[in-house]
Amino acid sequence: MTISPHLTPNLTVSTALNPALQLLDLEWRTLNRRPACLRHAATWELVANPGSLDEVVRAISRGNGTDAVLRHLVALSSHDDLAARVVLQRMLPGLVRLAVRWKHRAGTWTDAFDELLAAGWLVVRTMGDDARPQLAARLLRAIEYQAFVRTSRRAMVSVHIDMTDMAANESADSLTELADLVRAAQRVLTEHDRRVMQLLLHGRTPPEMAAELGVSVRTVTNHRHEMVRRLQDVALSA
Repeated sequence: MTISPHLTPNLTVSTALNPALQLLDLEWRTLNRRPACLRHAATWELVANPGSLDEVVRAISRGNGTDAVLRHLVALSSHDDLAARVVLQRMLPGLVRLAVRWKHRAGTWTDAFDELLAAGWLVVRTMGDDARPQLAARLLRAIEYQAFVRTSRRAMVSVHIDMTDMAANESADSLTELADLVRAAQRVLTEHDRRVMQLLLHGRTPPEMAAELGVSVRTVTNHRHEMVRRLQDVALSA
């Protein structure tokens, strides 16, 4: 079975490899021709009376003026969930290619894609109004940096801190050390963060966590990424 062309035109990806892609495909099929979504998309004035959200994706994917059209939608994404979802849809083929590039670093293609998806949502929502050229390519570079480069640099500092703690008490249990770190970061953790941490410590996969929390895999990976970033910021500022 191959992924829907709605998600990754001109790419063939087995949906069995990634539950997040399956859920995105289902979500897009649900939104694509929903009348309320089409009425909302018409207010962006990018496509006159769109018959599907696919038409909007095509408008920001090719042709003259693509940068200006994409820029308008990215600027809206900070406060418009549907606009952000359409931009993410536009970026999915690039995210798939990046996942292939980073799969060995992340462990598997699935892990790499999940990280890129979480970073992609964050970048799209925070990019703002950017008038520089080649916006799509720069979005992909920013997502790649957020998912892997920035995280790797912070991880090196965090690993150094963890190794120092372990040297002081070699017999300490790793989970106890993690719990100590969490207690030290209470000011940045919410009750939902603690629930996510508990599931992570029990080895739950993103799809299992999503099912237990009653949210999408995309929401789980996005929250996990943001929670780790806040914890790393605490460690770096300590």
